[in-house]
Amino acid sequence: MESDKVGFLHRPENEDSGDEPVEPDCFARAFHRYFPEIRPRKQSFINSIDTRIFSMGTCFAAEINKHLGKLGFQTYFQIESCQHFSADTIASVLEFAAGLRKHGKSDLLSLDDGRALPFRYNIWNRAFLGSGGTKTALDYVQALNEDLLNALKVSELLIFTLGTARVIRINETNDIVARASLIPRDQWHSYLMSVDEVCECIKRILNAVKVVFPKGAPPIVFTLSPQRYLFTTGDFSEDPFADNCLNKATLRVAIDRIIREEKNFNLSYFPSYEIVIDELRLQDSLLNFDQGHVSIYTPPYVLRRFLATFASDSTIKTVNAADKLNDFIEEQLPRLDIGIPRTEKRLLDELEKIMDNLEVVLPHMGRSLSGKFLFLVQNYFGSDAVSQLPEVPDHILARYRSLAERSVQILDKFKEIDESL
Repeated sequence: MESDKVGFLHRPENEDSGDEPVEPDCFARAFHRYFPEIRPRKQSFINSIDTRIFSMGTCFAAEINKHLGKLGFQTYFQIESCQHFSADTIASVLEFAAGLRKHGKSDLLSLDDGRALPFRYNIWNRAFLGSGGTKTALDYVQALNEDLLNALKVSELLIFTLGTARVIRINETNDIVARASLIPRDQWHSYLMSVDEVCECIKRILNAVKVVFPKGAPPIVFTLSPQRYLFTTGDFSEDPFADNCLNKATLRVAIDRIIREEKNFNLSYFPSYEIVIDELRLQDSLLNFDQGHVSIYTPPYVLRRFLATFASDSTIKTVNAADKLNDFIEEQLPRLDIGIPRTEKRLLDELEKIMDNLEVVLPHMGRSLSGKFLFLVQNYFGSDAVSQLPEVPDHILARYRSLAERSVQILDKFKEIDESL
C-alpha cells in the first residue's frame, strides 16, 4: 500500500499493520548489526608504568586519573586546583602557577556571610571566614599553585579534559568561575563561549605550559568529557540537552583548530567523548541518577582505549600484569581474614599466573608495581602468614613454599634491574 512508504523509510512488504515506518535495510545492515570501534592513531607517549602523568579538567578526568593511579602510574590530579569544567579556569590556574599572574583581592568573591571565596578554583565546600579570611584564602591558593607547579615540572605527559563551552560568569565583574555552588543565584549568569574564545583559552593553557617547560613541553593530549552538562539556569532558551550538544561541538571544533594550527607543541586529541557516545551507545546511555554522568564501568573502558592508543606494547603488558595483581590484592587477600586457607589450589593457581606475568614484564615493572607485589608477598607469604597455615598434604605445602621462594626471586631481580638504571 502506497501510504506505507514515508520518504526513504519503508516497511517490508510482508508486514501488514502499524503506522510507524521502519529503517531501510541498507542502514540496518550498515549500522545495527555491528558495533562501531573508534580507532585513534597509535602514538607511544607512555613507555613505562612509571610515566608521570599530569591532568586537569572535569570529574571524568578525575575518574580516569584515579584508575591510572590504581594501575601504578604516577599521576597528579588535585581536586581543588585541577578539577575544572571550562578551558578558561584551567588557563587561569596554570597562569597563576606559572607566575604569569599574581593573586589579589580581585580573585576572591566576598559572599554575603563575609566569607572569601577563590572562585577560579574548585573550592566548593570551603570558604574563608573572618577578618583574616582574605589572607588565608590567598595563602591557601598560593600553596595549591606551588604544589601544582612542582608536579607539572616533572610530568612526562599532560592531559586536559574540557567539559563545557557554557560557563558561569559573575555579574559584577564578568569573571568566569570554576563552580557556582556557594555563589547566590542572583550574582551570576551563564554564557556560551564561542569557538574563538575557547581557542584563546587553549592558547593561554599552552603559553603557561611553555613557561614551565622553556626547553620543550612534553606531549599534550586534549580530550572532551562525554558527561552532559545540563544547564537549567533560565537565562537562555535552548533545551538543556540541545545546549549540551552545542557546547560539545564548540569545544571539539576549538580543539581541532588548535591542533591543526599550533606546530610548536606535540598535541593530540583522544576521542573519549566519541567512544562513549558512539561506541558505547548501547552500553552507557548516560541515563543514570542525573541523566548526565557515565556509569562506573565506563571510565576504566575508556582508559583501556587511551592506553591502547598512547602506551607502548611493553607498557600495555605491564598494565595487564598490574591489573591482575590489583584484582588479587582487592578480592582475594581480604578472604584470608574470613578463613580461606592460603594453600587453596585456586589461589595458588592465580598467584602462579601473576608471577608468570610479572617475570615477562620484569624489565618494565616499575617501582609502583614492584611495591604492590611486595605488599602481596608480605601479606601472603610473610612470617605471620606461615604461622597460620593449616595442616595440608606435603605436596601442597611444597607448592606454597616454592611460590614463596619464587616471589622473593622476582623482587630480587627487580632490585638488580632498578639499581642498574
